[in-house]
Formats: sequence, C-alpha cells, structure tokens
Amino acid sequence: MQTFNRLTGWLVGGLKAGGGLCLVAMMALTCLDVVLRVAGKPLEGAVELVAWLGALVLALALPQTQARQGHVGLMSLVKRLPRRPSLVVQILAALGSLALCGAAAWQCWVYAGQLAEGHEISMTLGLPQHVLARVVSLGLGVTCLVIAGQAAALVKKAVRP
Repeated sequence: MQTFNRLTGWLVGGLKAGGGLCLVAMMALTCLDVVLRVAGKPLEGAVELVAWLGALVLALALPQTQARQGHVGLMSLVKRLPRRPSLVVQILAALGSLALCGAAAWQCWVYAGQLAEGHEISMTLGLPQHVLARVVSLGLGVTCLVIAGQAAALVKKAVRP
C-alpha cells in the first residue's frame, strides 16, 4: 500500500505542476493579449487558448484537490455519528465517488477516441480536440487512484479495533 500511495503522490504532484504551468501560461497569454489589443494587434486564438488552458487547469487540479480532501464532504453529518457508522458512511461515499469518477474517466477516453477518429479540431487554431479530452480523462483517472487509496485507508481504519 505504501508503494501505491507513493506512486499516486508522484502522479498527483506531476499533474499539479502541469496545472500550475497551464495557469501561469493562461495569465501570461491574457496579459499579452491585453497589451497587444491596446496596440491594435490582438493575438489570434487567444480566447480559445485561454479556454483550453482553463480546462487543463481544472482537469490537472482534480487529483490534488481530492488528495487534500478539498471537496465539499459529508463531515457535518459524519461528525455526529459514532466511529464505526461514520467510517461506513465515509467508505460508501468514497466507493460512490470512485464509481462516478471512473465512469467519467472512461467516457472521456471513449469520447476522445471518437474525436480522434473524426479528426475534430478547434475552430480558430485547428488544435486536435481529442488531446484535451485525453488529458481530462487522465486527470479523472488519477483522481480515481487517489479515491481508491483513501477508501482503502478507511477500510483499514474500520477493520482495526
């Protein structure tokens, strides 16, 4: 389990760094576009690139947010329950999250395949659309790994007397 957590942590850190780079690129591109618009020479495709970068930031930040348990949780309900029922609720919530996240990751991957087969590209810059869907699927997949690790830790905690 320790190796799994280490590997997952490495993946989360890599995606977090990629998301941070996308965020910096988004800011730099927006600033550059504003300056160039004032000069009368706006960047073609800047809005499209900023939208892509925003989607990448969200997809790459999901695993880190889950690892830090930054999502809205059931804690107000769970805090009032005794230890074992609280752990059962948390395990069920984790398993439900894992199922939903796994289904979303799988469907994003399938959709990316359809986009690739259809040679779908973005309107202004002609970027291949399937790449964005693959990265979103990757972010969701790593989020599944994080949730699985958290669920395993909860089960271990529940089994321990």
